[in-house]
Amino acid sequence: SEFECCFTNGNSCYQEKKQGCDEHYICEDIYGEEDSEFKALCTPSNLQKNWDICKSQCSEFECCFTNGNSCYQEKKQGCDEHYICEDIYGEEDSEFKALCTP
Repeated sequence: SEFECCFTNGNSCYQEKKQGCDEHYICEDIYGEEDSEFKALCTPSNLQKNWDICKSQCSEFECCFTNGNSCYQEKKQGCDEHYICEDIYGEEDSEFKALCTP
């Protein structure tokens, strides 16, 4: 399909076809199978149970969640899709956030 490239890792056309990709978000269930499995295994409630699998899947996106030298801007879509990885790599900040909530 014209919008398959929206939901593939690497060589994604998301930025250039953002409006069409957003309108065809349902296609992610078809083309984003790898990510769908990741999302099912690495939900906040399953993260501890599947820690090793999730950490392995998150390794590509570790740089999204590190202070300084972050790759967030260049990998924004992947970083956003793998937001749960922040719980793995952003531990210092997560602990701070947990301790210092309003």
